[in-house]
Amino acid sequence: MRPVSAILLGLALLGPGFARAARIYYTDQPNGNPGSVRSVGLDGSNPGTVITYPGAPSLRGIGWHRETGRIFVLDNSSKVIRSLFPNGTGEQTVTSVSIGLIGSDLEVDDSTGRIYWAESSSSSAVNGLIRSCNLDGTDVTTAVTTAGVPW
Repeated sequence: MRPVSAILLGLALLGPGFARAARIYYTDQPNGNPGSVRSVGLDGSNPGTVITYPGAPSLRGIGWHRETGRIFVLDNSSKVIRSLFPNGTGEQTVTSVSIGLIGSDLEVDDSTGRIYWAESSSSSAVNGLIRSCNLDGTDVTTAVTTAGVPW
């Protein structure tokens, strides 16, 4: 069995009037192969692929925004954060991850409508960052700067 790099629980309601069966969304990143966002029912039923990214992406984080119903995925290989609907449609590039740093650990804050992610280096001489932006990718800011890696 391949390791699963990130798991996200999609709640039963994606937004007003959109009742849906609860699903778990996660990234599946086989080493050196195409990566995908997958989903499965809470009881393990009806597993499926939401979207597959060709080549060898490095899917490092996944989050979900309740009001918009969008999934956000950090791809460290392409250095971007993307958003898409749970059925795999409507994919958009939201913002970029700093070149030369490793992006990981994406979270979505429903109350503020912001995305947060970590950027780090394998070198302790390089400061780590926790960055954030609005759901549409505007207003990218550094929330925290750490000495070395941010974890």
